[in-house]
Amino acid sequence: LRVTFLDNHDVPRFLAEARAGTPGAELEARYVLALALLYTLPGIPQVYMGDELGMIGAPPDHRRDMPAWAFTAEGREKAAGTPGYVPRPAHVFSVVQRLAALRRRHGALVDGGYDELHRPAGGANSFAFLRRQGPEAVLVVVHDGAAGLPLSVPVGSAFADGTALEDGLDEGGPPRVVVRGGRVEIGRTGRFAAVYAPAVPR
Repeated sequence: LRVTFLDNHDVPRFLAEARAGTPGAELEARYVLALALLYTLPGIPQVYMGDELGMIGAPPDHRRDMPAWAFTAEGREKAAGTPGYVPRPAHVFSVVQRLAALRRRHGALVDGGYDELHRPAGGANSFAFLRRQGPEAVLVVVHDGAAGLPLSVPVGSAFADGTALEDGLDEGGPPRVVVRGGRVEIGRTGRFAAVYAPAVPR
């Protein structure tokens, strides 16, 4: 598998490419979607130092040292609003942790097959795909918050009708959806990323 990344030492950081004046909260929200895709699309995700904090910088500032506050949960929480980072570095760190945990939990996200399910031309900026390995299937849905909802995502035979799917990422998507007629309907508004797998019986 190829290595995939958002940033490296040779280019401006992903977050530095946004239009000047983009609000910090908007940068952070977009970055969460980018991280979700990095960890769930085919490939081996590479996290360049500072990515896990939402570090912003263009050359030569893109290679600066990790801040002392990065190494503890308390430090990351207190760093909210620090210039040169998204508004909530602790939130980005938590997203990276959850995405890494999802890859450990679901082998399909590591080296499973890939089937694109939903990417409309024009209109809504939304994307859905399936990762499958043997009997395991994982559905990933990303939506930028613009018009275009509800999404109707065809999952075919990946999940039996009536299967309840639960979101393991918790970044704005519906926490639970149900497969009906070979499709999943998602009516949640706003920007979100979700990683769905069959609910575990409790």
